[in-house]
Amino acid sequence: MAAFEFKSLIDQVERLRPALQPGQAIYLVGGAVRDAVRGVEVKDLDFAVAGDALAVGRKIARKLQADFFPLDVERQSARVIVSRPDGSRVNLDFTALRGDDLKSDLSERDFTINAMAIDPEQSQALIDPLDGLNDLRHKTLRACSEHALLDDPLRALRGVRLALELGLHMPA
Repeated sequence: MAAFEFKSLIDQVERLRPALQPGQAIYLVGGAVRDAVRGVEVKDLDFAVAGDALAVGRKIARKLQADFFPLDVERQSARVIVSRPDGSRVNLDFTALRGDDLKSDLSERDFTINAMAIDPEQSQALIDPLDGLNDLRHKTLRACSEHALLDDPLRALRGVRLALELGLHMPA
């Protein structure tokens, strides 16, 4: 796996900062980070934010003149759909941090390869408390916790899709 560079992703996050409260934490998480690490074009961005993710999504949609959709009000999850001049679209998904901090949030995700983050304040630093980068390098699909699939049974289907798309195997 080649070395990865997060500058373009961080630049995109920084464009959103004016819509945040001063000092409000925002992290790029999930599949966007996984794909950046793999050297694959990142098409959709997932963000974990401290505070009200629905309010952040609404503000960003207004700033970007984009469409806003709440995905799950109870779990503080929203999508902003940005239409590009060429007709393509980019999804920006916002969720409130689960737990007290980023590490808690990442621990509650589905698979370790999706439990990596970038903090735009730390530039090139990859935040990887569950060793997802190592799992990617070894083509391993590992749940973040023993209860990850029980918490959301649809994650099992997502795991099969990821395994097939990325050529991953599940440890015995």
